[in-house]
Amino acid sequence: MSIAFLEIDLGAATRVGLVDIVDIASAGADASDGWWVEYSTDNSSWTQFADKFDLLGSETFTRRASLAPGEDVTARYWRLVADDALSGRTIAVDAVQMWQESEELSAARGFGFSYSTETDYAMVLTDRAIEVYDAGVHVGSVYSPYTSAQVAEVTRAQSLDTLLQFHEDVEPWRVFRQGDGSEWDSRAQSFDNVPQIRFSDATYTNGTNEKQEVLLLKMTSGTDRFNLKYGGKVSASITYDGDNSTTAGNIEAALEGIEDVGSGNVSVSRTATNTFTVEFINDLGQQPIALMSYQFLGPGDGDEIIDVSRVVDGGSGGEPIMSAARGWPSCGTFYQSRLALAGFKGRKATLAFSVLSDFFDLDLELEGSDGGLLLPIDNDQMKAIRQVNPGNHFQIFTDDGEFWISDRVIAKGQIPNFALGPERGIWPGLDVAQADDNNFYVPADGKSVRAFVFEEASQRYRALNASRLSAHLIASPTGWATIRRDSSEGADRVFLANADGSAAVYTLATAEDFAAWVPWGTQGGEFVDFIAEGGRTLYAIVERTVDGQTGLRLEIYDPAALYDAHVAVSEDDPVSEVSGLDHLEGETVELWLDGRPYGSAAVASGAVALPVAASEIEVGLNVAWRAETMDLVMDVGGTTRGSKSRVHSVHLLLEDTGSIAVGANGEEPREILLRSTADAFKPLGDILYTGPVEIDGLMGYARENSVVITQTIRSPATVRAFTMEGRTV
Repeated sequence: MSIAFLEIDLGAATRVGLVDIVDIASAGADASDGWWVEYSTDNSSWTQFADKFDLLGSETFTRRASLAPGEDVTARYWRLVADDALSGRTIAVDAVQMWQESEELSAARGFGFSYSTETDYAMVLTDRAIEVYDAGVHVGSVYSPYTSAQVAEVTRAQSLDTLLQFHEDVEPWRVFRQGDGSEWDSRAQSFDNVPQIRFSDATYTNGTNEKQEVLLLKMTSGTDRFNLKYGGKVSASITYDGDNSTTAGNIEAALEGIEDVGSGNVSVSRTATNTFTVEFINDLGQQPIALMSYQFLGPGDGDEIIDVSRVVDGGSGGEPIMSAARGWPSCGTFYQSRLALAGFKGRKATLAFSVLSDFFDLDLELEGSDGGLLLPIDNDQMKAIRQVNPGNHFQIFTDDGEFWISDRVIAKGQIPNFALGPERGIWPGLDVAQADDNNFYVPADGKSVRAFVFEEASQRYRALNASRLSAHLIASPTGWATIRRDSSEGADRVFLANADGSAAVYTLATAEDFAAWVPWGTQGGEFVDFIAEGGRTLYAIVERTVDGQTGLRLEIYDPAALYDAHVAVSEDDPVSEVSGLDHLEGETVELWLDGRPYGSAAVASGAVALPVAASEIEVGLNVAWRAETMDLVMDVGGTTRGSKSRVHSVHLLLEDTGSIAVGANGEEPREILLRSTADAFKPLGDILYTGPVEIDGLMGYARENSVVITQTIRSPATVRAFTMEGRTV
């Protein structure tokens, strides 16, 4: 049984794929799976829409009920429903928003969300939505304020359950996990004590005049004298003429006589017994003023008392550094128990650090080292901060230069040292990637990948070119992700997507002195971005046209798969058809049946007919891998680049390999025999070869010579080592 606590009539049957329930509030204990959304076409028979949600009794929260991307229902009547165990409980809802997908393809970017080694998600940011995946399964959706045009420029920072997103035209947005992968609160993040600054295009009258009190005790009227010091300059002698306005006038006249004060810029009045208040006005108004000092001139009898204290801090006025009118920070990160905000739309070269251990309080007036900080980059040229990174130092990447704060600790009262690094800038919209204990970034020209490395000898950062020999593989990147090595013998890999839909993979094992780039591709698709879930599972956002319809697909990389975009089936009894191939509609796919290749077949109505019944089946696109050496250069008493040469021997070390083909000297690769005649009729999958292969007697010559290793028959293959021998003409 259930109880409807909010009913909605849309007036007509309407297609709906997403429902946002904004600011739900209910006093009482938490209730697991306590409420959900239902729809009806006749206002009589009701169907649950999406998953149930927990009802939180201690706080206000927002939820999005959603089907998987591309799915929706059409209905006129909708309602919010609670479990009947909550009968009598008041549930308040601020708003309900319903969405439907349009035909227009959205921009998309991906990123990982990691709370712990056991709790990881892959997230895809699109127009007004973040789709959440766990181990390849869509588990939830979260409202996002960003339009498709803004998606590529959104940056983010995460700490435990909190994800903050930044864009200079949108208020910082917080996504907060409140349960499993379907329970996310989404809202604008407010800040306390936002610093006020003065923008050059506005005039401000909201400042505060500085007020300081001068206390005069046990002084003799008409004889005792003193002076005041302002800005290092001393006033004329001031005569104490009693606890009255005359003494106030004497103080005012003496201060106006100081060159840096001037006439009409102070007002002095008696405000309490023997207390005279100095207010700085006009040219000295609405700004901080250093505390004045004093000197007693005598004659006196030794017990006179003079003191100066501040009663009102002078403030220059202005307006918040971030607001709907002035824009918002474009990036941020968590660092040393503070939140750092940077790249403000109205102050692009400025950093703001929160109060220590209070991420959303920017109080600059808080005394002590824990207070907030507002720091412009100390540089001769204006820089626009695009990314900040919490590395060994606090690292700052701008549109045309890189900086770091050399101080190990960020603290109020300690002037930070901004050190200028390589002046290359960073490519917009792309974060800093970590791989094998190195930080990598793409410079502002979008044509290379560089490692941001600190050199102990020079105590400076350098931008080492990590793609020097593979610059052709880097072309205006749109996204990247790092997959961590899964053992001490593996290597980290960075997967990078380019604006033209191509991709490249950077394999890095620094301790083994190994680094290599290779191109990566997928048949019939263009890469948009990559996502690393927990640093172990790789997703690719791919734009594909299937059956005449172009769309975005989230695909998981399976290194054990033989084919691209594959479907694997394991049946107890042999079957003659494989379905579930809607994503390959109209494509010609390769067939791997019971351990051997069986040619190809066309996908129709999401299925293929098999030439023979089989139990262990894999179907997909045949994208053959290909490894090719650089042009052969031999040193035989002098470089022979450009001369004719012959590779006559190639030696391979293979592991669990079903087939291999080798070509050299300009000849097409040919299949190498790995099995004996007795094994000829056994399935390839049952007799994978492990061991050395020596290919000798290769013929032919070529001027631009190389060796190609590939497969003509798709099967498992691992090449552990490779050497070649050759000679020149």
